[in-house]
Amino acid sequence: MGSVDMNSSAVQWLSEVREQLASNARLRVGLGVVLFILWLYLILAAQDTIVAMRAQATQLSTQIDESRALTKQTFWPERAKAAEAQLDAIRALMWTESEQGLAEARMQDWVSVLATKTGVVLRDIALIRGEPTTRVAAGVTAPGESAGLPPGHARMRMRIVADFDPATMSVMLAELAQGERMIKVERLRILTATRPPLLEMELGAVARIKQAGGTP
Repeated sequence: MGSVDMNSSAVQWLSEVREQLASNARLRVGLGVVLFILWLYLILAAQDTIVAMRAQATQLSTQIDESRALTKQTFWPERAKAAEAQLDAIRALMWTESEQGLAEARMQDWVSVLATKTGVVLRDIALIRGEPTTRVAAGVTAPGESAGLPPGHARMRMRIVADFDPATMSVMLAELAQGERMIKVERLRILTATRPPLLEMELGAVARIKQAGGTP
């Protein structure tokens, strides 16, 4: 008998929750924001790998230079080849162009196409000049990071504003994290005071400037 009462109470509670969600638009938006923030933290944790890869690229460049100085030894040439292969794999994730402006234009076009593909409605998209000082995710501020890039590489940043739709935005963020080029979410803010709610996001990436007749 107690089990039947408990099930009846659960059904009644779920029914009340549905009624509140159906009648309260602000509650629906708030619930969507909470769920989106939880999902976003998982994405940002995965994107921290990009920071480690960027540091690894600088370290590998140093290792290659040191290894080339010891090419008379049989062990070091093999190590240099392995490091070069890893560095090439990391470079493949970067936006490679002869000029930074061309790389920025490609990144901007790619993000625009991705937004259309995933159903995200963009309100604005623009490049950002200058180094960031903070990283903000869902209203939480943390210390910014230094670019720390080797010669021949440039930092790119972009700001987008889009309608806040957790379903489509989640798909877009997943595509960004798993895309063929490195793009990191550096700042994100949800504007719930607007109608419809908006999402403001800053993206960061690395451009590899390939000089004519050689590589950086």
